[in-house]
Amino acid sequence: MPLPSIHLVLAQTAPAAAPAAPAAAQAPATPVADRPLDIIAELAGIVQNNTLHAFIVAGSIVFATMAIFWLVRQVLLIRLRRASRKTTTSIDDLVVAVLSDIRFWCVLAVGITLGAQALNLPDGLSRLLRVAVVIIVGVQLLLTSRLVIDAVITRIIEKRRGSDGRPDPSLASGVGIIRFVSMLVLGVLLVLLVLANLGIEITPLLTGLGIGGIAIALAAQRILGDLFGSLTILFDKPFQVGDVIKVGEFVGSVEKIGVKTTRVRSVNGEMLVMTNTDLLESRLQNFQQMSERRVAGVLDLTYETSPAKLARVPALVQAIVESQQGTRFDRCHCRALASYSVQFEYSYFVCNADFMTHVRIQHAINLALLETFAREQIEFAYPTSVQFYRNHAGEGTHLTQ
Repeated sequence: MPLPSIHLVLAQTAPAAAPAAPAAAQAPATPVADRPLDIIAELAGIVQNNTLHAFIVAGSIVFATMAIFWLVRQVLLIRLRRASRKTTTSIDDLVVAVLSDIRFWCVLAVGITLGAQALNLPDGLSRLLRVAVVIIVGVQLLLTSRLVIDAVITRIIEKRRGSDGRPDPSLASGVGIIRFVSMLVLGVLLVLLVLANLGIEITPLLTGLGIGGIAIALAAQRILGDLFGSLTILFDKPFQVGDVIKVGEFVGSVEKIGVKTTRVRSVNGEMLVMTNTDLLESRLQNFQQMSERRVAGVLDLTYETSPAKLARVPALVQAIVESQQGTRFDRCHCRALASYSVQFEYSYFVCNADFMTHVRIQHAINLALLETFAREQIEFAYPTSVQFYRNHAGEGTHLTQ
């Protein structure tokens, strides 16, 4: 073969080894133009150190690995797809998705690594192959893990359907948050696993990451607080997507729960963007959790109203409230004898949490109160002052202002 003969000629014509020169006088680095020759010489050494039979065995191992994997995967896919049509569980569907997601280059890398065991390779090349296959398998695991995470999230959403059969809107809107956090944690674990398999000591790295993590947490504590706040909202559920809430003086309907902020559509129509930390630290009212709404009011009646008519007021109010469907009368009492009126306090419940139903019933009851009191000649009072005058005959008169 030509290559060995060239190698021998180079070996024969090479000058005798000179004494070791000092470190400062050592030969300069190999010029860039000579590096292709070094690569050719390296490949020539691989060919020289291995027989043709070894190369045939290595190639057969690579081919057999890929062929066996393809055949086994096809058989399993056919059987699992048939079984998935007869079952209602999603496990077989997940296995089918995972098998279908294994990439060609991953199997090829594993096959080349197995085939390289039959060859006599330099230590540097063997180490390079091992590093490459570990990284490739790690990337494949990271890509395939997204299918497992999505399947778990889908399973959780399916289990948390409401009474109407619809999935939990808050959990559905938080899928992105859960997927992001899960992939981040899994990615860090896989990177550490790859480094450990490459022989890198990860204990100092973990120590450095711990110190760096503390610094990052201190610098980005607001962002991390909002991130954990979003997870708290999703799992503790102080409110959900679609709920009407009140935060401070703002009232609106929750439209989206994000990683950092929550978007609320106010009753005036504008979009309110609030950080998750601010929402959790605020005193929040959730009107969606109400089973019924309480309505209270005060009736100011004139002092000219006779005691008999005043005694009938509670019964009149109760009859008006109970005439409306979906209401529950609570009470009606004379609360106080105020400076210009006799005050009656009343309350009732609207047995529906819907706001529009509440205001419609309240509107109808208020109009009925006006109509009934006008028919009964019970007058409503308003702030007035009455002045009394007496003439010389001792007769009293009064003037209302």
